[in-house]
Amino acid sequence: MHPDDRDNYSKKRKRNDHGGGRGQEDHSRKRLTTDELTLQRLRREIIEIGEPSRYKISATILHAGYGFATEIENSVIRKGLLDTFLAVVVEQPHKTPLISGILEVANSKSESAGKFAIEFFHSTLQESILKGNWNKVKLIVRLIACLSSIIEGKGTVTLLQTLLDKAIEVQQASESRIGFAEDLWINALLAIPYLILNLPDIEDIKTSASELLVKAESFPTRKSKALDLVQPFFGEKRPYDIKEVVQIILPALKRLESSEWKLTKMMDIRALIQPVLADKAPTKHTFPAIAIPETEEYSRTYNNENGLYKYPRIFYQNYLPVMYETVPPVDTYESLIMRDLATDIMINMDFNRKEVTRQLITLDLFFNNQVFAEPGISFDRLSTIPEGSSTWKIEDVAVEAILSLMFQLPEMRYKSVYYDSLLIEACIMAPQAIAPVFGRAIRFLYSNLESADVEVFHRILDWFSHHLSNFGFTWKWQEWVKDIELNEFHPRKVFMKQLIVKEVRLSYPQRVKDTLPDEFVSLLPDFQEEPIFKYLEAESLFQNEVHGLISCLREKKSSEEFYNTLNQISEKTELEPAQKEVTDVVVSSVCYLGNRSLSHANSWIGRAMEYLKSVCDDEVSMGYAVASVMEYWKEQQFIGVLILDQMLKQNVISALSIVNWLFEDEQRIIFTTNHGWEALLRTLTHVKESANELTIEADTTSENNSLDARDKIFGLVIDKLVAIQGIDLDEESNKWIEWWKRGGIKAIMRKFHDVFSQDGVVNSEDAYVLEILSQVKALGN
Repeated sequence: MHPDDRDNYSKKRKRNDHGGGRGQEDHSRKRLTTDELTLQRLRREIIEIGEPSRYKISATILHAGYGFATEIENSVIRKGLLDTFLAVVVEQPHKTPLISGILEVANSKSESAGKFAIEFFHSTLQESILKGNWNKVKLIVRLIACLSSIIEGKGTVTLLQTLLDKAIEVQQASESRIGFAEDLWINALLAIPYLILNLPDIEDIKTSASELLVKAESFPTRKSKALDLVQPFFGEKRPYDIKEVVQIILPALKRLESSEWKLTKMMDIRALIQPVLADKAPTKHTFPAIAIPETEEYSRTYNNENGLYKYPRIFYQNYLPVMYETVPPVDTYESLIMRDLATDIMINMDFNRKEVTRQLITLDLFFNNQVFAEPGISFDRLSTIPEGSSTWKIEDVAVEAILSLMFQLPEMRYKSVYYDSLLIEACIMAPQAIAPVFGRAIRFLYSNLESADVEVFHRILDWFSHHLSNFGFTWKWQEWVKDIELNEFHPRKVFMKQLIVKEVRLSYPQRVKDTLPDEFVSLLPDFQEEPIFKYLEAESLFQNEVHGLISCLREKKSSEEFYNTLNQISEKTELEPAQKEVTDVVVSSVCYLGNRSLSHANSWIGRAMEYLKSVCDDEVSMGYAVASVMEYWKEQQFIGVLILDQMLKQNVISALSIVNWLFEDEQRIIFTTNHGWEALLRTLTHVKESANELTIEADTTSENNSLDARDKIFGLVIDKLVAIQGIDLDEESNKWIEWWKRGGIKAIMRKFHDVFSQDGVVNSEDAYVLEILSQVKALGN
């Protein structure tokens, strides 16, 4: 089918001009000049190229190409359109072949248009190299590859050779894995098919492509010692064998080569523009060689800029070909290029999540129209597809790409809320198509929790709880009913219980209870709408004194009156030591006063700062304070964790006091509760960031002291993790405690690898800790 026939898509896939996307008109603006109107019209055509429209794609390419050529001598319009071409290539790289089509048409109309375009992208490419913007380099190189037909000689091939040579040179100089070199090598290879895309019948180009593959074979791939650390699933029961992108790319291209470089899955740009170009020989332009300066700074800069290959990059899978193949096989070029395009859309257009989502779930429009099954087709209906036709689902490709970044280890590029919002937007835009895809994703993840990395476990929990809270808390709970009988420490049992707790956190108990089958109600913890303040209960020994303290705080009475009341409590208490009671009274009184909201709590911590610090003047009393907060918020401990975090930031309590509390609990809250995990991460993050700030601001002595304090806390956490035992439990419980313990050690050491990789932080002689430590030190290599 001709690419133009792709325009017969449902209205649901069209752009909503008033939904926050590009091109939304502001009718209140001043009247535009003729040049501004022309630029606006052409920009819109370029930005929306390939999307559903009343015009055929070929007509839009022709109009935009002729428009660019016609206005080429107008410097304002020329610059505006060149910047637009660049923006589309970077932010919407799936449209790159179409952009090349526009430029080829423009070149056929005016050789000046082609000349200006080639010069612009050459200079931008060179500038991006010098700045170390390698993602931008990759995407410009792909456009240049598409423009081979209007570039003199082998200028494009020489460009790819230069990138491959640099990648090989850098990697050969090191026995360790170099992420920068991998990035250059992989992305040069990904660009090779683009050489052929617009010149499918030119044998010289195919020969050059094959020669590039021969050159690429000399790249020495290095297996990182840290590979196990970045895998979302581990162990013998993992759902699939993890593969690195660097291992897949060259074999995938060789299979493409063996098919005589038939790019049957890609959109046929030549069919769209050939009627316009006819048989006229195109005007060709020189593409000068680019220079990559000899400097070792590139690798360091690359890592600082969080390049995609900073750590070993694996290919995440969520939709395995059990009954039907709904995503391209991992080891194919199509799989690699689709994942790469989806990733770049998410990264380079992160300022507009709605547009990102829309582009992801319509990515199929930019491939041959027989590559995917019809949009929105249900999994059950795949059985009705004729034999030999594709069962790939664009919804599966899009969701899997989002999840691949959400579960990326050792760190996410963005906060999880970004990926949550993309998935929510997808469900809003195409609920009937996306909801079942989510369901299959969750079932896959839930069934593989036993082999999931501990940090990934918590990311899954966070995502699914947010998803349910946005869609009425509805889920087919009956599918999990048999797992209610699992051991309390089994990952699936912990997941169910903590999911329900998080749902209550995001709503309220009765709302969640109404959505649960009877079998699951027992997992719903008891919640009070307002915590009970024991010191104001009738049986309290200190009811009058606490009323006095609260009055002092509310009415801002003198500190003398406040401390006199504390002395009365100290003399009256039967608890030894009395300081424990005094600390508990003050801290829980502040919790009581601030129990309306988190901002209210933070306000009262600030107002009572003097008194809080006066009763938390050593590690012992700080420990009392931590226990008081968590006792007051015992039925909503996630709130208690947020209060502790605020008190830590205000230097009321220490990180040590929180760590000691976390590991005192016999119920292993560090593993089996989401608030325990959150408290540990918040505390360690604060310790690390505080040390970093002091390192920048302080003198040498203070810097050393801050780093020593940081190292002491981090080392202590590992020691406490190692010391966890399940000796008082049954054999199965002990097995799962060990599972959580080892997973927790790996997750914590990986998450804070920049700290743990420093000498002297880890003093444990535990064999497993030392094994993880060696992997942590290899991260980035």
